This record gives sequence, C-alpha cells and structure tokens, in this order.
Amino acid sequence: MIKSKLKECNGCHHMKVIFKNKFVDGVRFQLCQSCARTEEVKVTPTPKQIKKRSDKKVLEDRLYTIVKKKYMTENPMCQVNTQDCTIKSDDLHHTAGRGINTNNVDTFLSVCRNCHNYIHANPKWARELNYLK
Repeated sequence: MIKSKLKECNGCHHMKVIFKNKFVDGVRFQLCQSCARTEEVKVTPTPKQIKKRSDKKVLEDRLYTIVKKKYMTENPMCQVNTQDCTIKSDDLHHTAGRGINTNNVDTFLSVCRNCHNYIHANPKWARELNYLK
C-alpha cells in the first residue's frame, strides 16, 4: 500500500485507507472499510477536526443567497456593457469586495461573465468608473 493514501480512521484511530466519509453535525469523520461497515462504531473527532464553516457563516451565506437571487431577478441585464458584453447578466460583482460588504446591495453590480472578467483584468479602468474600490 502507498503510505500517502493512509489516513487516521476516526473509528479505530489506526492509519488505514479511508473507505467512507460520514457527516455528523456538519463535521466529517473518515472511516476505514471495517469501521464503515460496523453499525456500532462511535465516531470520535481527532483534536484537529473542526467544522468547515461556523454556524454564523452558514447563516450569512444563506442570507447572501437570498439577497443575491433577489438582486439578480430585479437586474437581469448587464450593468457594465463593455465591448464583448453578452447583455444578459450571469454574475454578481461586488464593487467594494466581499468581506463585510457581502450583503450590502449598494456594492452590487449585475454583470455578464465577459464584463466581469474585463473588470478584474483592467482594475485601473474599473476604478475610474467606480466598478472597483
């Protein structure tokens, strides 16, 4: 067996090839074949395992999805219109970056993929027109 494919099983805590991933309360547990087939295995997290996203981040992402869908429905046409524009908006561009402005509708621009690529390829031009800050 190749050593690089061996990982610690969360059931028996031996270094084995991982056969199955089991999710419990949003945390992934990696199980070897024998532990995955046993119904009574109690999965215990190793100290280094943490949730991929915090509960707060999950809620923020859900809110962002709702706000984004509403904005994209209200603005179906590209708001930038460069020379290669496809007119129909596909992407949501954040003029002030994502971070704390993720759900701030004032920083949204509904753009097509070509215009979105053009904005990021030409930051000086985009800053002059307030497409980037």
